[in-house]
Amino acid sequence: MNKTLVTLLGTLMVVTATGCAAIDRAISTDSALLEKAEFSTGISRDNLTVVPGSVSGALDSVNYDVKDGKGNLYKCFYTTAVITDSMSICRKISKDGDEAAKAGCNEIQRAAGLC
Repeated sequence: MNKTLVTLLGTLMVVTATGCAAIDRAISTDSALLEKAEFSTGISRDNLTVVPGSVSGALDSVNYDVKDGKGNLYKCFYTTAVITDSMSICRKISKDGDEAAKAGCNEIQRAAGLC
Protein backbone atom coordinates (compact mmCIF):
# COMPACT_ATOMS: atom_id res chain seq x y z
CA MET A 1 0.00 0.00 0.00
CA ASN A 2 2.72 2.50 0.96
CA LYS A 3 4.72 1.71 -2.20
CA THR A 4 1.65 2.37 -4.34
CA LEU A 5 1.00 5.66 -2.57
CA VAL A 6 4.62 6.80 -3.00
CA THR A 7 4.53 5.83 -6.69
CA LEU A 8 1.24 7.67 -7.18
CA LEU A 9 2.51 10.81 -5.44
CA GLY A 10 5.77 10.72 -7.41
CA THR A 11 3.89 10.39 -10.68
CA LEU A 12 1.57 13.24 -9.73
CA MET A 13 4.54 15.50 -8.95
CA VAL A 14 6.20 14.72 -12.29
CA VAL A 15 2.99 15.30 -14.23
CA THR A 16 2.39 18.57 -12.39
CA ALA A 17 5.91 19.86 -13.06
CA THR A 18 6.01 18.70 -16.69
CA GLY A 19 4.86 21.31 -19.11
CA CYS A 20 5.20 24.28 -16.78
CA ALA A 21 7.12 26.18 -19.44
CA ALA A 22 4.48 25.46 -22.05
CA ILE A 23 1.85 26.93 -19.76
CA ASP A 24 4.07 29.89 -18.82
CA ARG A 25 4.81 30.58 -22.48
CA ALA A 26 1.10 30.64 -23.23
CA ILE A 27 0.33 33.18 -20.50
CA SER A 28 3.47 35.34 -20.66
CA THR A 29 2.94 38.76 -22.11
CA ASP A 30 5.45 40.75 -24.15
CA SER A 31 5.59 43.17 -21.24
CA ALA A 32 6.68 40.41 -18.83
CA LEU A 33 9.28 39.11 -21.29
CA LEU A 34 10.65 42.63 -21.85
CA GLU A 35 10.90 43.18 -18.10
CA LYS A 36 13.04 40.04 -17.81
CA ALA A 37 15.15 41.00 -20.85
CA GLU A 38 15.66 44.54 -19.50
CA PHE A 39 17.18 43.17 -16.31
CA SER A 40 19.43 40.75 -18.20
CA THR A 41 20.64 43.07 -20.96
CA GLY A 42 20.75 46.34 -19.03
CA ILE A 43 18.81 47.99 -21.86
CA SER A 44 15.61 49.88 -21.07
CA ARG A 45 12.51 47.91 -21.98
CA ASP A 46 11.38 50.97 -23.95
CA ASN A 47 14.25 50.21 -26.36
CA LEU A 48 13.53 46.47 -26.66
CA THR A 49 10.95 44.54 -28.66
CA VAL A 50 10.07 40.86 -28.61
CA VAL A 51 10.68 39.32 -32.05
CA PRO A 52 7.29 38.11 -33.32
CA GLY A 53 7.02 34.32 -33.42
CA SER A 54 10.19 33.78 -31.38
CA VAL A 55 8.59 32.71 -28.09
CA SER A 56 8.72 28.95 -27.55
CA GLY A 57 8.49 26.69 -24.53
CA ALA A 58 10.00 23.34 -23.62
CA LEU A 59 9.31 21.25 -20.54
CA ASP A 60 11.20 23.53 -18.19
CA SER A 61 12.21 26.67 -20.08
CA VAL A 62 10.91 29.49 -22.23
CA ASN A 63 13.03 30.83 -25.11
CA TYR A 64 12.51 34.12 -26.89
CA ASP A 65 14.36 36.73 -28.94
CA VAL A 66 14.44 40.47 -28.45
CA LYS A 67 15.87 43.28 -30.56
CA ASP A 68 17.14 46.59 -29.30
CA GLY A 69 16.64 49.98 -30.96
CA LYS A 70 19.90 49.54 -32.90
CA GLY A 71 18.75 46.25 -34.44
CA ASN A 72 20.93 44.02 -32.27
CA LEU A 73 19.46 40.58 -31.61
CA TYR A 74 19.45 38.90 -28.18
CA LYS A 75 18.56 35.25 -27.54
CA CYS A 76 16.92 34.92 -24.12
CA PHE A 77 15.63 32.11 -21.94
CA TYR A 78 14.39 31.48 -18.44
CA THR A 79 13.55 28.32 -16.57
CA THR A 80 10.27 27.50 -14.89
CA ALA A 81 9.12 25.32 -12.05
CA VAL A 82 5.69 24.59 -10.65
CA ILE A 83 4.98 28.06 -9.22
CA THR A 84 8.09 30.10 -9.95
CA ASP A 85 10.48 31.04 -12.73
CA SER A 86 14.03 32.31 -12.96
CA MET A 87 15.39 35.58 -14.25
CA SER A 88 16.11 35.61 -17.98
CA ILE A 89 19.56 35.14 -19.37
CA CYS A 90 20.07 36.93 -22.66
CA ARG A 91 23.05 36.76 -25.01
CA LYS A 92 23.73 39.22 -27.80
CA ILE A 93 24.02 37.49 -31.17
CA SER A 94 26.30 39.09 -33.73
CA LYS A 95 25.43 39.22 -37.40
CA ASP A 96 28.66 37.49 -38.50
CA GLY A 97 28.19 34.51 -36.18
CA ASP A 98 30.98 35.45 -33.77
CA GLU A 99 30.20 35.58 -30.08
CA ALA A 100 29.16 39.08 -29.04
CA ALA A 101 31.66 41.24 -27.22
CA LYS A 102 32.11 40.07 -23.65
CA ALA A 103 32.23 43.66 -22.44
CA GLY A 104 28.43 43.67 -22.61
CA CYS A 105 28.08 40.77 -20.15
CA ASN A 106 25.72 41.10 -17.23
CA GLU A 107 26.17 39.88 -13.65
CA ILE A 108 24.34 36.59 -14.25
CA GLN A 109 26.56 35.77 -17.22
CA ARG A 110 29.72 36.66 -15.27
CA ALA A 111 28.64 34.49 -12.34
CA ALA A 112 28.01 31.60 -14.73
CA GLY A 113 31.52 31.98 -16.17
CA LEU A 114 30.25 32.99 -19.62
CA CYS A 115 32.38 36.16 -19.73
